[in-house]
Amino acid sequence: MPDTPWLFRIQLEHTPSLNDPKGSRDFYEALGLLVVAWGRLEGHFLACVLAILATPATEALGKKIPMAWDERKRIWSEAFGLSTSLQRYKAEADTFLLELEQVQDDRNMLIHGLWEPFRYTDPASADLIVLRHEKGTSNGVSHWRGTIWTATILEVAREADRLNIALQKLSGILSAERGAPSPATYTP
Repeated sequence: MPDTPWLFRIQLEHTPSLNDPKGSRDFYEALGLLVVAWGRLEGHFLACVLAILATPATEALGKKIPMAWDERKRIWSEAFGLSTSLQRYKAEADTFLLELEQVQDDRNMLIHGLWEPFRYTDPASADLIVLRHEKGTSNGVSHWRGTIWTATILEVAREADRLNIALQKLSGILSAERGAPSPATYTP
């Protein structure tokens, strides 16, 4: 049983609902943009990790496609320290990974959170509860409750999009390292 009571407000309506406030379509659209922007970034990052695994200098890092995020991040970090030709990009790669993890935390909160009803605000907002596994608590869980605005979701989506484009430089370096064309090309 939790140390403090959690009051879940169950939403027993269709999504979208006729009871949704003005601006809710923008809210839903922002969530959709976030999902696509993150998916593109995640795919690009995975292509980079696969390029790392195909590079002779980093072949000791593994042979299997890493499905867990922690494993992908480990391979990324170790590759830029292991390969002498990649070492000069280590600071840039570490900074990128830190920014990626920050966006990942925000994305996970929004995607895995428990959505409650909309608030009748302009612009639209909705309440969210985030539950996380946390050792040392009496029930093994910590929680956060807050209100999420459309602008917040759009900011996370924009940051995922920015990182996807920024990854192009390191993606090209990794592809050149393994002697293959870059998986990412961007033409504005």
